[in-house]
Amino acid sequence: MDAIITQAEKKFATQNNENLRPSVDWYNHFIGALARSGTECALAKAQQVLGGMEAYEANVEISKDGRKCYAAPDVITYNGVLFCMTRDGSKSGAVEAKKLLERMNCGTNNVRPDEV
Repeated sequence: MDAIITQAEKKFATQNNENLRPSVDWYNHFIGALARSGTECALAKAQQVLGGMEAYEANVEISKDGRKCYAAPDVITYNGVLFCMTRDGSKSGAVEAKKLLERMNCGTNNVRPDEV
């Protein structure tokens, strides 16, 4: 999974062809697949992709963890990462989810949590 997205990012970066730009939908499907995969590193990878997408939105070249993405996150992106957190099984999942919701509420982006 990760190899496909990485390959698409590298191809876009080298060819700079807008038809090859990974879209927010690509990233959202990737995060959703990670959440359903049940792998131990799913949450870490989802957070890495989200970090790259947030860096792209903030016009930062590369995120803190080194991921370069080519689309800004939307509410589906955040929901996918939250879903990953619920499936992670760690005790810190609830704390991390709360921090992510707070970041959505206080962030400078236009993404706000859905109404419950």
